[in-house]
Amino acid sequence: MKLFKPSTVSRHTIVKTNGGVSITITSRRNWGFTLFMIIWLFIWLNMFIGMSTVWWYAFLGVTGIADPKYQGAPVFVMTIIAISVFLIALVFLGTFGLYRFLWELAGKEFIEINREKIIISQMFGWKRTKEFAKEKIDKLITRDTKQSLFWILFQKRYRYAFELSHNGKIHRFGFLVKEQDAKEIISSIQEFILPGNN
Repeated sequence: MKLFKPSTVSRHTIVKTNGGVSITITSRRNWGFTLFMIIWLFIWLNMFIGMSTVWWYAFLGVTGIADPKYQGAPVFVMTIIAISVFLIALVFLGTFGLYRFLWELAGKEFIEINREKIIISQMFGWKRTKEFAKEKIDKLITRDTKQSLFWILFQKRYRYAFELSHNGKIHRFGFLVKEQDAKEIISSIQEFILPGNN
């Protein structure tokens, strides 16, 4: 068994054997991003509480609980409908933000490659696994995920992931890593899946 450790500080470990390779990519635990997410979640919570309070007062008004003369008032009905839409959107945003925050702190991805298939597992309190047969893999490339100025400011170094074309369908995987780490990881994977490496 060969244990490959990159010369620089890295979040991934590559273990090679005669029959395959196992790659573990841990979360970044980037304190700048973590602080940003804490502030973002704090702002989200205050927005949610504020919108919920307005929704509750509108509910008391439309039902006549606060004052019977306002029961069924159109202004309260419209307020409830409008705020309900925003609250649903906020719930989705908050769930996604909390997931990303916890994933950043404790997530892990495990990639196992042999001469028959690639097994990709995401682990974070649960385990989600996908398998890809080697003969159906059309392409495997490193993917630069930069999308906007905002993205570049916060993900300037850790922005590389992977894209696999399997049976005509695109599958994206991999924690965001540095460019050099991405090259080392994809090189180890391609060693076992590219034609002529059997």
